[in-house]
Amino acid sequence: MSTGDWTAGGEPDIGARCLIICREVQFDAASPETPYSLIGLLTEIRPRGDYPLVLGMPLTLFAEFFGQAGEYEVWIDLVRLEYDEDNGIVFGEVEEASYGPFVLTLLPDLFIQSRWYFLRKVPITEPGLHEFRLRVAGVTAPLAVQRLFVRG
Repeated sequence: MSTGDWTAGGEPDIGARCLIICREVQFDAASPETPYSLIGLLTEIRPRGDYPLVLGMPLTLFAEFFGQAGEYEVWIDLVRLEYDEDNGIVFGEVEEASYGPFVLTLLPDLFIQSRWYFLRKVPITEPGLHEFRLRVAGVTAPLAVQRLFVRG
């Protein structure tokens, strides 16, 4: 299994062109040009209950991958960002959860390959700006990030 090490050319073996948070993904094999439907796209949520809490609803993260054929170990990290709301400046972060490893198999001769990850019991320590980071083992920088604002 590849750990996503950097190749001699300075490029990663794998990349992602998007990471989208939604309620669910539906797959329709009968529609090969548009087989995926993302239901309930999320940019912010207002969970019920007192903080810290665990989300009662599962979240689905949809990603599109490209790169060298092979098996990769993929992780999803949830990070709470500390930021200045007036100026929009992020000045710190606190890791809240990590999901994985997931085994991702990239097949040869396919330009883009789509996958989705179903996350249950997502912990939220406090309201604010949160970020999901999609990463591959062995590479420090995330392949893709997506932010979610959690209202209090």
